[in-house]
Amino acid sequence: MQRATAEKNKVSVGGGKKNNKTRKGFVSGGIQREENSVEYSNVKPLCIKNDWDVRLDELEKRLQELSDTN
Repeated sequence: MQRATAEKNKVSVGGGKKNNKTRKGFVSGGIQREENSVEYSNVKPLCIKNDWDVRLDELEKRLQELSDTN
């Protein structure tokens, strides 16, 4: 029960848990900026299949038809 109370107080006082991207505020020349620190060394290359352009065009047409009927 003490842990739950401590966690509740931590969330209300400290603003809760942060997401995976940590933001660090710093002052440079009197202006406060936020910096996202993200690790990009383990990022996989994006592979887009050739038939996606046709599928996306078809999806766009269907969505347009649906929005026109409403």
